[in-house]
Amino acid sequence: MIRYIYKDDKKLPYEVVIKRNKHTYMRIKDGVVVVTTNKQMVHLVESFLVSKFDKLFNTIHKVQATNPKEIKLQGQIYELNFEVGRFTYAKLTDLIMVSGKDLETAKKHIYLKEIKEMMKSIHPKVLAVIKNSGLQELPIKYKYLKSKFGSYHRKHDEITLNSFLATLDPIYLEYVLYHEYAHKIVFNHSKDFYDILDTWMPGHKNIQKALKKMAII
Repeated sequence: MIRYIYKDDKKLPYEVVIKRNKHTYMRIKDGVVVVTTNKQMVHLVESFLVSKFDKLFNTIHKVQATNPKEIKLQGQIYELNFEVGRFTYAKLTDLIMVSGKDLETAKKHIYLKEIKEMMKSIHPKVLAVIKNSGLQELPIKYKYLKSKFGSYHRKHDEITLNSFLATLDPIYLEYVLYHEYAHKIVFNHSKDFYDILDTWMPGHKNIQKALKKMAII
């Protein structure tokens, strides 16, 4: 059920989905803030949304204003020329010719292709740095995620990267790789964790701060 929070002449639509999750997750879907949480945390949802009202409201309207016939890759905006068919794409100066099942699915396929291409130059650079800490290359998986840019799976000893990173300047992909590899050494976000990042990627704090302000759409 969709509910609303009001501020001045603005309203923020939201929906609460209750599951047996340990953590609370938030994403924007079809102009609605969807919060997935457990029964113990549900009473805190509204006050949290109130505290983030302006940021969430602006994000929703930014998404709604996005031109579906455009795509951003490595920070550059391309016009999309789309037709239904088997997935193929060709990148020109400021135009991408693409075919696929539908436009949104085609975009996600492009993200996947592009992030793998970006990794050809970025991953070796990261590996050259982390080897000084005794780390070796980990398996990398790619997935279009709505709530985070990457994760390290301790059980499987592998990293998952959000293919949406293909839309951003490559420095953000580089940062996320360092971030997830650092979790191989320190699983939490303690001082020791950030000390490792300070060594591997000086200036990472500014990149992290900018990344936190970016909406995954």
